[in-house]
Amino acid sequence: KELLQLLFVFSPCDRFRTRDGVMGYLDYYPGDAWVDILAQDNYWQVRTGDDSAAFVNQLRIMTELAAEKNKISGLSETGLAGLTIPDWFTSVLLKPVKNDSVARKIVFISIWNRNFVPFPGHPAVPDFLKFYHDPVTLFMGDYPDLYHALIGP
Repeated sequence: KELLQLLFVFSPCDRFRTRDGVMGYLDYYPGDAWVDILAQDNYWQVRTGDDSAAFVNQLRIMTELAAEKNKISGLSETGLAGLTIPDWFTSVLLKPVKNDSVARKIVFISIWNRNFVPFPGHPAVPDFLKFYHDPVTLFMGDYPDLYHALIGP
């Protein structure tokens, strides 16, 4: 049987500064024939918000390249371990993305694991709920059940 449902994500870390050349996003890019999604892993610049200009610049580079290559873009890994900033989701992650006309075109953000989301009673819960209810965010539960709708009962 042929495998037809596989997507390949090109996702370098947050060290790139340009699209091409030294420290460029495309330094190790295998080519359009091999990649479906342009993304990045970014933990460093979303730690405190102090590097939000660099964060937005990288999102812009990646998103503009994705548009040129007819691909989607996103953050394949991100988060703040332990959530030491109670309003991290809205102030450090969402605000810079929403406020930039190019960066806001990313299609997805993947928070790495349960150590990066608040648990009941955590000080970041109210902010996470604000992030969850923001009009620009969608979560898995917001989508219809396309899988079962496509294959039938």
